[in-house]
Amino acid sequence: MEPYGLQNNSPRQRSYDTTRLILHRITRVRHRSSSLVSAFLLILFFLALLDFNTSGPYLTQEWSAVRSAGHLRKNTTQAKKPVAGFHLLVPATSSNENLCKTFLSAIILGYPSPTLVNLNKTFESSNWDGGTHEGKIQGIYNFLSDETQVKDDDLVLIIDGYDVWFQLPPQVLIKRYYGLLEKAQTRLEGRYGLEETPLSPDTTGPSKSKFRQSVVFAADKLCWPNPYEDPACSSTPGSTLAWNAWGPDTDRDEFGFLNRPKFLNSGTIMGPVRDVRLLYESAIQKVRSGRGVIGDQFVFAEIFGEQEYVREASRSKTRGSRARIKDWAVNRLKISKGNGRNPLDATNQTIVPRNMTIQPELNYEFSIGLDYESALFQTMTHSHDDILYLIYSNRSSLLSTYSESQTSPRHDLKLPRDVAQAPPPFSNIAKTTLRDSAISSYKYTKDLDNLPSNHSWFDVRLATNTHVPTVPALLHFNGDKEYLTSWWPRMWYHDHARALLRTWMGRPTGANAISRTTEWDTRGGRGGFWTAEKTYLEWTDLCGGYEDAIFGDVKGPWSKENGPLKIYNDWGKLIAGEDGDD
Repeated sequence: MEPYGLQNNSPRQRSYDTTRLILHRITRVRHRSSSLVSAFLLILFFLALLDFNTSGPYLTQEWSAVRSAGHLRKNTTQAKKPVAGFHLLVPATSSNENLCKTFLSAIILGYPSPTLVNLNKTFESSNWDGGTHEGKIQGIYNFLSDETQVKDDDLVLIIDGYDVWFQLPPQVLIKRYYGLLEKAQTRLEGRYGLEETPLSPDTTGPSKSKFRQSVVFAADKLCWPNPYEDPACSSTPGSTLAWNAWGPDTDRDEFGFLNRPKFLNSGTIMGPVRDVRLLYESAIQKVRSGRGVIGDQFVFAEIFGEQEYVREASRSKTRGSRARIKDWAVNRLKISKGNGRNPLDATNQTIVPRNMTIQPELNYEFSIGLDYESALFQTMTHSHDDILYLIYSNRSSLLSTYSESQTSPRHDLKLPRDVAQAPPPFSNIAKTTLRDSAISSYKYTKDLDNLPSNHSWFDVRLATNTHVPTVPALLHFNGDKEYLTSWWPRMWYHDHARALLRTWMGRPTGANAISRTTEWDTRGGRGGFWTAEKTYLEWTDLCGGYEDAIFGDVKGPWSKENGPLKIYNDWGKLIAGEDGDD
C-alpha cells in the first residue's frame, strides 16, 4: 500500500509527575478571576484522580498489570481459544520481485500457503485507481464468504502483497494477537464497563463487556488520506505507549516522525473470519455509497473512527459522576490531546465530539482495535529511524549499533521472551538426510544447502523498534519504497534464503525452518500458492526469474542451480533429468 518507550516503573512517581504538571498548567490558566478558581479546579481534578486507576480507557503496560490483579473481570475466552484454522490472504493482481519477497519470508517461517486474491484480474472504473481498491475489498469479502474454504472461527491474516516481510514465526504472531486482545479487553471494561445479558424479559444472565476487540489493524503515525475533521482522525483513542516514548517532543512533531502511532493502517489485518467478513461487508457498503473512491485505507479508517465515536457517545450517557468530573477537568485544562508532555495522554483519552450524525439503524460496532505497540505489525511511515537491526547475543554489538546510528540507548534492550522461547531459526533443517532429499527434486548439496546448526534467535539480526521497544512479527513498508531494496539484505534469513526454501520444499513432512503448518492449513501445497479460485501455483509460476533480487547469491535460476532439474525416487535413484530419460 502506498500512500517501546520509557515508562515509569512506579505508579507513585507517575502520580507525582501528573500532579506537578497539572499544578503548572493551572498557574497558566488565563482570565482566572481569583486564586479560588484555580483551587477549585485542582480539587475537582484530585477528585477525578481518585478514579484514575479504574476508569482510564487506555493503560500503559505496568498499569495493565496492576489492574489485572484488581477487581475487574477479564474476558479470557478469546485468549484461550485454540486456532481452528489459519489463512494468509494476499491481494495481488500480478507478480513481481517484491511480492515474491513477501512469499519467501512467509514460506520459510512456516505460515500457511498464501492465498492470492484477484490474481490476473483487471478492473474497469473511472476512479483514480481504476477500481482496484473496490475490487480488493470485494475479492477478499468473496473469499471470506466461501464456506468451502473458510470457517467462521478460523483466524485470517490479510496483508498488502507488495511491501510486507515476515520476521517471526506464526506461533509468536498468534500468541501476541491473543495477548493483545486480553489486554484490550481489560481496557475496554475499565472504560465502558459491563452490561447484563438478557435471558428473558424478566431475567438476566452474567454480566459481559459492552464492547470487545477481535479485529486488529496496524497503528500508524499519520492520519491519511482522511481529512482531520473525519472521525478517522478526530475520534481515535490515545496510544498505549508511554507519553515520552520519543523523548520530550513526543506527539509535538508537526511532520509526525516523533508521534506515537495511533491511527489505523489497513495494510495488515488479523481476526476471526466471522468478524472480518462483517467488517468487509460494511466496507463494501461504504464503497457503493461513494465513500470508497480514495481507497480501502480511507474506508477502514473511517469505519474505525465511527466505531470509537459511537462508543464514546454511548459512554457519555451512562458515565458516573467521577468520570464526568475527570473528563471535564481534562478538557478544561487542555491536556487530553496533542500535548506530548502530558502523562495522562497515554492513559486517559477523552474523545471530543465531532460533526457526525449517528443513524440508529446502522451498525457501527466491529470490534476493531489497533496494535499500538507494533508487536504484530510494524508500519514504516515516518518510522525508519525507529528501527535498528540488532544481534542480541553480543552486548558490545548492541552498543556499537546504537553508536553508529547516533541513537541514544533509552532502554536496556533484551530479546523478547516469546522470541527467545520459540524454536530456533534453523531448527530441524541444519542437516538433510539422503531420504529427506531423495523424495524431492532438490538433492542436498553442501554448496547450496548448508545452514547454521546452532544459531538461536539471539544470534541473528532482528529488526527492533527501539522506542517501544519490540521485535515486530512483520514489517510493512508503507511509505518510501526504496527500503524494499536496501533493507532486504538485513533480514535474518536473507543470506540463507535459497537454502531455507530448498530445504523447506525438500522435507517429506513439510516441516520448515521454524514450524509446521499442517494443523492450520490442510490444503497442502508446500512452497507454492493458491488462488481464491482454488488453483494451485508452483513457486516458479510466480517467482521464477526474480532469483537475483530475492536471493542475491548469483547461483542461477531456481531448481536449476546444479544444472538441469534432476528427480530421484524414494530410494535415491535418479529417475529423470541429467540424461533426459524422461
